[in-house]
Parts: sequence; structure tokens; C-alpha cells
Amino acid sequence: MARLFNLHHYKDLTSLNIDDFYKTLAYAFLYKSLAHEVDGIPVNQLTLSLVRQGYPREMVKKLEAEGMQVHRQYPGIYYIADAPISAQIVVTQELDAENHRILRVLTSDLNEADARGFLEEASNLTNKGDKDNISAVLTVSMNANYAVYEDLQRSELTMDCEPLKRLMKDEFDKAEARGEARGEARGKAIGEASGVEKMVVSLLKADQTVDFVAKVAKMTVEQVRAIGKKAAVL
Repeated sequence: MARLFNLHHYKDLTSLNIDDFYKTLAYAFLYKSLAHEVDGIPVNQLTLSLVRQGYPREMVKKLEAEGMQVHRQYPGIYYIADAPISAQIVVTQELDAENHRILRVLTSDLNEADARGFLEEASNLTNKGDKDNISAVLTVSMNANYAVYEDLQRSELTMDCEPLKRLMKDEFDKAEARGEARGEARGKAIGEASGVEKMVVSLLKADQTVDFVAKVAKMTVEQVRAIGKKAAVL
């Protein structure tokens, strides 16, 4: 059975625009190009999920103007037809509470019931991959709803569960560490710039057009061509 690689984008929960879509698409192409062997990750095994709490109407208009179609497949889940990679938009405020508890916490307006249900489910996971995914979701959710989680941490119901207690402590410790690390963020700007160039080269190697790469990388066509020539891929 073919393995599927699903890339999620949920850094900013309250907004989603056309450039976010192309940026996530670029990351997917870059992820594919970094496989250990040629075509080690076939493009038909890649999927994108863009998670937001509200329906991104303006982005959908742009997608449809560019020839793609967005349709509602399930409550809160919208498929993007004719995208370069299979993609979907997940609208957390429309999701069913029981079936999509984990995704429903990706909102800036989290209620205590969803937070508690999510944490109780998360505390029972044992697989390392699942725990890593839950940690990423919890980080985003906690950043947007710190007071809700702080209240839960203090409650007797939440803290009666030892695995849950450990999970919460780990995340609060990480949140504190992130606060200390913000002062070092500026020093990473140069590394990020080189990362964009690597992405441009990878997209060109994947036979993407110069115009497409320029749009994804937010560069001029001339800048993309210069990078491509420097890397001997144009």
C-alpha cells in the first residue's frame, strides 16, 4: 500500500490568503525533492491540509480565478480540485466536535470542553509519531489560547490524570523556552534567506516554470533566473 505524506499548514489560525497556499505548495515540492532517492516521494502521494478557524473566502475566490475549484466534501472540510498537489482546506469552527476533536483546538477561540477532550485523548497516545503530531498541534493551540490551558492545568479534573499532567508540564516548559528564544530570532534571518534559494532551485529542478517559482518564492522572474543560472539548473 502506497504511503501518503500529508503536509499541514496551521501557523496562523485566523487568516489564510493565496500566498499562504503557494508557500505551502512550495514546501511540499521542496519536501518531495529532498527524498533520499529520485522520485522517492511520488507527487501523487503528497497531500496538503490548510487549517483555519474560518472559511477563507478571498483565497477561495483567487483559487477559482486561477482555474481551481473548491467544494465542501464534509462539514468543515473543503477539497481543492485541479491543484498541482491534492489539497484541502479544514475550517475548524465547522468541524464535528466528536469526530474532529484534535483539529477543533486549532482556533483562537477555544472552549474548555474541546480543550479538555483533546488533552484527555492526547494523554492516551503511545505511538511516538502520534505524540509528536499532538505536540505540534498543542503548541499552536496553546499559543493562541494560553489562558484556557492554564485554567485546565489548575483544575483537579485535569490534573488527576498523570499522563495528562506530564503532557501539560512539557508544553508549559516549552512555551517558557520559546519566550526566551524570541530574542535570538533575528539571527536566523540569513539562514532563512538561503533556505528560500534552496527552495527555488528545488522547484526548478522539479520542472516548475520560472513564473510559477517566482510567484511561490515572492521574487521577480529575474531573481529566479539568476538563482537558477547560479545553480546551473537553467
